[in-house]
Amino acid sequence: PNPVMDRTVVALDLRAKNPVEICIYNLAGACLKKWQYQNQQPGPKEYMLDLKDLTRGIYSCRVQIGNEMITRKIIKIE
Repeated sequence: PNPVMDRTVVALDLRAKNPVEICIYNLAGACLKKWQYQNQQPGPKEYMLDLKDLTRGIYSCRVQIGNEMITRKIIKIE
């Protein structure tokens, strides 16, 4: 949920065994943080993202599950 402070959770329900990659991008399109999880089993998952070293602002969170990609806006407050 937005806005976020130091941490946020990405909740997913995986349909098949896939790798999961989560990237946080700034408005210029640079990847600032990346988390990679290999061989994730199907079912509900929660991934805790540590964002405390990011400054206040607007970011994009891109989640890639196998070949599928989802992007959402994150508003970071201090």
